[in-house]
Amino acid sequence: MSKGYLGIVLKDQSLSYVFMLRQKGRLKLSESGNLPYPESSAAFPFVSAVKTLFEQKKFDPEKIFVSFLRQDVLNHQLTLPKMPVSEIEEVILGEIEKLPAYSEREFEYVYSSHDLDERRVKVIFSAYFKEAVDELISCFRSLKYPLEAIELSPLNLLPALYSLEGGKEEALVVLEDKNTYVMVENRRCCCFFYATGSGIEDFSTAGTGQFNVLAFSNWTEELKRIFKSYAIEYKSRKMSRISLVWDKEKAPDLDLKLFNELNIEVLPLTIASLSGIKTEPEPEEQNPLLVLAAAPLISGYKKMPADVSYDPFVHKLRFKKVVMKIIAGALVYLAAASALVLPWFYTNLKNMNKLEQERKELSVLIRSAETEQAELKTVCNELISIRESLLAQASFVQMLNRVSWARIFSEVAADLPQGLDLTSFSVSSEGAVSLDGEALKVDSVAALMRMVEESEVLEKAQFDHLREQKQDEQIYFVFGITAVLSRDKEEREAQP
Repeated sequence: MSKGYLGIVLKDQSLSYVFMLRQKGRLKLSESGNLPYPESSAAFPFVSAVKTLFEQKKFDPEKIFVSFLRQDVLNHQLTLPKMPVSEIEEVILGEIEKLPAYSEREFEYVYSSHDLDERRVKVIFSAYFKEAVDELISCFRSLKYPLEAIELSPLNLLPALYSLEGGKEEALVVLEDKNTYVMVENRRCCCFFYATGSGIEDFSTAGTGQFNVLAFSNWTEELKRIFKSYAIEYKSRKMSRISLVWDKEKAPDLDLKLFNELNIEVLPLTIASLSGIKTEPEPEEQNPLLVLAAAPLISGYKKMPADVSYDPFVHKLRFKKVVMKIIAGALVYLAAASALVLPWFYTNLKNMNKLEQERKELSVLIRSAETEQAELKTVCNELISIRESLLAQASFVQMLNRVSWARIFSEVAADLPQGLDLTSFSVSSEGAVSLDGEALKVDSVAALMRMVEESEVLEKAQFDHLREQKQDEQIYFVFGITAVLSRDKEEREAQP
């Protein structure tokens, strides 16, 4: 058997399978069928059926995709107020553990969520027993076949449904033996999910030709109520199309009957309906039930984005493989390293104490050198500071030799504006000039500032402060002006 992809769906009484080959970048249906479970008292009879499938068909798949579609798989929908992811998961766990079947057994669960509006979020989740998942993983481990994914139907059909070209709002109806699942897709999002306790066995049986019209009518009425509930919740118009998955052998013309009852286009969802899939026989002869096995395979091959991540179901299997490989590699590396290092270690063990003592002595010398270096750096900085101060004083003295104090003072105080008095006048060793005083008018202060700015011996004049004060109902201004001696101008005057 050529290599290819194998899809399996495990139902209550049987499993369905499809085997597809890769040809020129596309998938081609090679074989498909249904295999009943053997009579057994085992808790999970699908395990022996899987083994029988590989014994009979001699498949050699590259990848295997398995999904559960059973009555004991929990599928549910919640509408919650917006909350953090951790709180959503707590709510989901609480809802699952409410059921007696799940309250006393370990389980795995997955979920998806999307915003309904600014305050609400829609959550759809599925759960199944951990024991069943572990049994399935052990089965494939014993068969030594690559298990790529374990998923829960019918939620895993959504990526395939999104790939179809339909209307704005399209429903997916999966009719199983004892259950019906309804999902509504809107803008590539599963915005509505509903499960009922009625299935195809309620109104039709394969091979008998009997069809219970009353039971079928009750089933269609229930579908109408579901679609009406969706329309009320989302303020929506009529459903544009229904994609139907059912066992065609039990009800060959169910799609036509459903169309007559609902007056909505009904599309049998077959493998050929999914773009890029070659099929034999022709689409109209195919059983839509095979889509349950093929859709996860096709989604994985095409890498379609999924609403739900099923990593928790196979994460442990992949994680164990990776860990075992890492441990094995580490042990081999350690063994090889020990064989090389041990002789060297024993040879140099005698010198360890001597090397340690030399290291300590070097550390003491290094710390001593670092201390001396810091002291020398401090002394050097002090000498540089003294040198800069002496140079500044020398420059100032040289400048004072060329400029008389009388001239400096006369430049700024010879003709003071009326109503202005100087309270202090100083010149620092760096050549900074400071004038402080009081004035009855701010115009007098401005006039003094212009005199300083126009002075030939001063430059860079600016206000240090200017404040308004009041004494005995008299308002006056206290000011401070700073400037520096203009060395360039004095040097130009000193030239012949």
